[in-house]
Amino acid sequence: MALLSAWLEKRSTLGLWQRRFFLLEPDRLSYHSQRGELHSFPLHTSTAVSRDDGEVAVAFAASSTTRELRVRALKGEGIAAEQSAAFVDAVVRACRAGAQPEVPGALE
Repeated sequence: MALLSAWLEKRSTLGLWQRRFFLLEPDRLSYHSQRGELHSFPLHTSTAVSRDDGEVAVAFAASSTTRELRVRALKGEGIAAEQSAAFVDAVVRACRAGAQPEVPGALE
């Protein structure tokens, strides 16, 4: 069950920003790719969270590798931009906590 969902921009391995639909669940952060594939990252595996100029980088450890996910809120004004900015803040809190994010106004 998703606590929050929002459209964010994700940085590709080529450095391009791609719009993706993200879900924040009690134990994981997930997004859907353009092909509809679901990519999930367990929050308890987050090893580092950093913010720089509106961009958030989260490192997730998996077996013998670490994968970095870079996201940012949508630019502009309006409800979509406000929701995505609040979602990014919730992701940072959840990753720092490792699981069970405290999300104000969570979906039921």
